[in-house]
Amino acid sequence: MRITSELLKLKAIEFEKKLNGFCRYERSRILLLINKDLSDEEFVLYCIFDDVISDWDNGHDKFGSFEVIPDLFAEFIGWTPSKIRRILKSLITKGFIAFLGMNMYVMVGVELKKHKRVRDVPFDYYAELKKLVETHLIKSSTNHNDDAKSNPLN
Repeated sequence: MRITSELLKLKAIEFEKKLNGFCRYERSRILLLINKDLSDEEFVLYCIFDDVISDWDNGHDKFGSFEVIPDLFAEFIGWTPSKIRRILKSLITKGFIAFLGMNMYVMVGVELKKHKRVRDVPFDYYAELKKLVETHLIKSSTNHNDDAKSNPLN
């Protein structure tokens, strides 16, 4: 994909708008890094996807989803497009995000966010996320061939 300066400016403005505000996240999420579920780079991107660019508005159809155009995203955060693609692929392989198509992805564990918002009941976020990721990996392994055809990261 050829990046024009106008497109880069528009996407940068869109991304910068999402940087405003306050974010409350589950503290146990740090266990993804401590327990080596995610590498440092994967954890950084996972947090950006989860905290900054995912749509967490309950009224939207795209709840928990986000768009990443690797070339544009890499330009904005100062990484290479190949690094973004590699980490995206790794997060998909590990089951933490899923590819929807057309540069759209969704966070695995969306159910936890809805649960947390609907009922503010304490629960072990890390343990619940790990269960959902394992379930997602089992489901996605049966659909792997269909996903491979439509995923631009393969």
